[in-house]
Amino acid sequence: MWPLTATVVEAGTPLALPGGCGTPPNRAVTRPKWTIRADDPDHEATDTAGGIVIRNRNGYWQVRVYAGLDPLSGRKRWRYDRARSEVEARAVERRLLAQVAQVRWRQARTVAELLVRWVEWAEQVRELSPSTLVAYRHWISRVILPGLGEVPVGRVTADRLERFYVGLRQRGGVRGRGLSASSVRDVHAILTSAFTRAVVWGWLPANPALAAVAPPIERVERTPPTVEEVARLLAAALAEDLWFGVLLRLAALAGVRRGELCGLRWSDVDAEHGELLIARGVVAVPGRGLLVRATKTHAVRRVALDAGTTGLLRVHHAQVQATAQAVGTTLVGESFVFSPAVDGSVPLRPDGITQRFTRLRERVGFKCRLHDLRHFMVTELLTAGVDVYTVSKRAGHDSSSVTLNVYAHVRPAQDREAAERIGELCDQALAGLDPLVERAAERRLI
Repeated sequence: MWPLTATVVEAGTPLALPGGCGTPPNRAVTRPKWTIRADDPDHEATDTAGGIVIRNRNGYWQVRVYAGLDPLSGRKRWRYDRARSEVEARAVERRLLAQVAQVRWRQARTVAELLVRWVEWAEQVRELSPSTLVAYRHWISRVILPGLGEVPVGRVTADRLERFYVGLRQRGGVRGRGLSASSVRDVHAILTSAFTRAVVWGWLPANPALAAVAPPIERVERTPPTVEEVARLLAAALAEDLWFGVLLRLAALAGVRRGELCGLRWSDVDAEHGELLIARGVVAVPGRGLLVRATKTHAVRRVALDAGTTGLLRVHHAQVQATAQAVGTTLVGESFVFSPAVDGSVPLRPDGITQRFTRLRERVGFKCRLHDLRHFMVTELLTAGVDVYTVSKRAGHDSSSVTLNVYAHVRPAQDREAAERIGELCDQALAGLDPLVERAAERRLI
């Protein structure tokens, strides 16, 4: 534990103030009568950086104890209290010193200790999804701990964090390559949340990460596959396996996420009304296997299906039902729509779907990702003039603003259509005023 410094001053002989100002009226400033001192790394010999007791005209003793440097401003911090007598002032001083010692002990705890405690809090109190926790643990173990793990939390400043981020951008990735700005911002988000809890838990007086500046987001406009490319992918998938063709069709035409596709049950399919209920997702967690959880946005949505997709789902259901009956079992409402088990009792692995799609994509000769099929749906619907609210709900976004932010590049085409439309309206109105227009032209008014 770091030693502390404290000084107590009793009213007595006045001290000379700078500039020969003398003693302020109605206030006694005095030389030290007794001092308690120990070595302190932040103590300056010219400064009695400790507790100071001053008796003023109101007749009380004030105790001031040095509490270290502020992690954001670098300025000295103090703790204050008052007492009615010198004996009580000594007791107050001891209490303040004990408080400062406790704070310094907490600040001496390392970033690694903080992150261990924070991950437990995120899992048990916040109840974050397993996949999110896996991502957090990855960034903590691979990036944060090697650079900041042994640093006491009280020594972390905004400047130190910003220099840490610069280093990550330059050489923080695999084989010495730099991390993307998006990845560094993920690291910044973890540190910001962890240091926020450190403030709540009394480890720090302020959050240094709030003052640190993370690199700006790099917006990457991905080009989704064309209608022709999606049609070729779906045809090739159907030629391989009916279930795989149905799965990709739901991804491309209904915008269902990969984990949500794995989590579909037959009870979610309303073939009579052509609707699909998306209520859950599946994630693969190392050491825990496959977990069925809520959707990414923790919301349930119902999407309409076209007649072709509904028909394929009927055929797929009849096929898997026949296979199940052939081995003496049957499907139930809770059976998964896409399952490696005959009775549909277990879901597909999300990474297995990605691997299967990658092989199909390479064989067909395309470079798109599985997730790009969602981009295809949203882009095509917006380009066709479907309102943003409907598209957002179909895609399962938190709000329409998310759709607008992610797909802002789709709007210029509609803006051109709007410009042409308003121009046509204005031209039509002017066409009915030809005589007035001609007279105005003669007068050089237009």
